[in-house]
Amino acid sequence: MGYVGKARSDLPEINGKPAEQIEVEFLPTSITDMADYLVLARWLIRNIAYKYGYIATFTPKIEEGIAGNGYHFHMALMKNGKNMMTNTKGRLSEEAHKLIGGLCHYADSLTAFGNTTSSAYLRLVPNQEAPVRICWSEFNRSAMIRVPLGWPDNSDLSSLINKQSDIPYIDQVGRQTIELRSPDGSANTHLLLAGITMAAEWGLTNDNSIDISKKLHVTGNVFDLNDSDFPALPRSCSESASVLINDRNKYERNHIFPSEITDYVASSLKKENDKDINQYLSDLPADDRLHETRKVMHKDLHRH
Repeated sequence: MGYVGKARSDLPEINGKPAEQIEVEFLPTSITDMADYLVLARWLIRNIAYKYGYIATFTPKIEEGIAGNGYHFHMALMKNGKNMMTNTKGRLSEEAHKLIGGLCHYADSLTAFGNTTSSAYLRLVPNQEAPVRICWSEFNRSAMIRVPLGWPDNSDLSSLINKQSDIPYIDQVGRQTIELRSPDGSANTHLLLAGITMAAEWGLTNDNSIDISKKLHVTGNVFDLNDSDFPALPRSCSESASVLINDRNKYERNHIFPSEITDYVASSLKKENDKDINQYLSDLPADDRLHETRKVMHKDLHRH
């Protein structure tokens, strides 16, 4: 959660005004329904805010040094109404590891759908609770995939807090999820969720996804990792476009993604013309860097 006491911008509508980040959570549902719900919810939030004289934006970054707007997806594998994410010992199941492996295998190309503007890559920087490498962790909020509720030895947390309770907790379904933290407010929701579904399907049907999961697990500081073991996420729309073109078969297999969609998304990303954007901005004199950074961050205030 972030707070800006007085926004600085070339846009009069937000310049000098306070800005606050608010987290909105949705109850779990099927991935097809969720895509529609999220798009409708964003439309409602924007219009309700406007009605009361406020501006609601889902732009990935509003101010340098403040955490950006993540579009985090919690997901769980379900079978016959039961959560399949943990095994009988309360640890992550084989299926969960396959899901993680599939998401990691698709991670760099998924940014083409989940991070679609230049400002998205000003969010994906170190020490801003946003991922920069393809990895997963139980505890680190800067990992690309986080395992929340990671206390498998005791799911009855209420009894630990309320010692007077004598009512046993019975979890009929299971609530373990994993959280994909790389997407942001610029995401194309339907294409992103379609891509996530394909990543999950690949992971569940390829045994080497478990090896990928094991290899990309981290316990320490993710910013101390190196490229040779933990690949970096793309650093610009231009780089994401190139990755998508190179990996287009991941999405076009079985004719699930039409080739026209791949070409359209890649073309849209390339129009941002932002190759090496973070390096370009960091090389500017301090005042110029801040001004140019805010221009990039605020140019898509109403686009998403």
